[in-house]
Amino acid sequence: MDNILEFKNIEKHFNLEAGLFSSFGRFVYAVNDVSISIQRGTTYGLVGESGCGKTTTARMAVGLYTPNKGNIVYYAQNGKIFDSGNMNKQDLNELRGKIKYIFQDPSKSLNPRMNIFQILTSGYHHSSLWPGKMKARIEAEKIMLDVGLATEDLLRRPAEFSGGQRQRISIARALIMKPEFIICDEVVSALDVSIQSQILNLLLGLREKYKLSILFIAHDLTVTTFFSDRIGVMYRGRIVEEGSALEIAGNRVHPYTRLLYNSIPSWKDEKHEEYGMGDNEVSNSSEFDSGVALKGCPFAHRCKFKIEICTEQIPELRSISSGHFSACFRNGEI
Repeated sequence: MDNILEFKNIEKHFNLEAGLFSSFGRFVYAVNDVSISIQRGTTYGLVGESGCGKTTTARMAVGLYTPNKGNIVYYAQNGKIFDSGNMNKQDLNELRGKIKYIFQDPSKSLNPRMNIFQILTSGYHHSSLWPGKMKARIEAEKIMLDVGLATEDLLRRPAEFSGGQRQRISIARALIMKPEFIICDEVVSALDVSIQSQILNLLLGLREKYKLSILFIAHDLTVTTFFSDRIGVMYRGRIVEEGSALEIAGNRVHPYTRLLYNSIPSWKDEKHEEYGMGDNEVSNSSEFDSGVALKGCPFAHRCKFKIEICTEQIPELRSISSGHFSACFRNGEI
């Protein structure tokens, strides 16, 4: 199976200070040397705590951020290759027609002054794919039915819908331009549990119907394990473990991955109960990464099994089994 999207050793840092007259030179290292390959027609789940760099990584894929290092390469269905290191404005606009982003909070991403038809077609209208208002209306009605809403809803405004319905509208907006790839950024985290399952099942059905590839960002491992074909576990801007969803759930190797799964009662592994949250929990990467690039293993300050090399060198992803990788100097020993 061929790849549709590749992140190649990408890095992204932000100046720690803000404002016109702020100093320059102290940075938050949000993404550090990340390489990910996503196969066409599959769902790749990217998980980790808040502030680990998941959303920053995703936003670089659609050109909202530019990598400081590395390249992002997209392989379109028509054979065209888009490389972040060699794209002009026209290429970027074309790429954004092929990759669509679904945001976490639909109440903030839907313009309250527009009706639903205007919301669905505002971006479409300014693209080279615009078929005219009459055909766009027919397409909008079809998309509304596909996401479980009524065609009459096109004349209503976002405030008239529930949170789950608004997320369906966001999904419809992403699909109307017939993208090849969608990015789901915490799309169910703001919804009730009963509504979450409905949206996830809807996305699964739409993936098959529209032949979509998906980057699924979440901090909920239960949801991600259910929804994804492959999972990358991210911590402080680095991928610390990667493998198929079944392999990660059944044979988690990295101490951080074990910690995440042990925080879920239904997934707790009694053999590794020692992987508790501990006193060294951090809320985001800036607490440790500000001003200097990360030295040593990103998880060393929380790991009960660290050895001397862990604080001096950054471990590389090493193969555990076919398609399963972990970045730990003590893989297989703990």
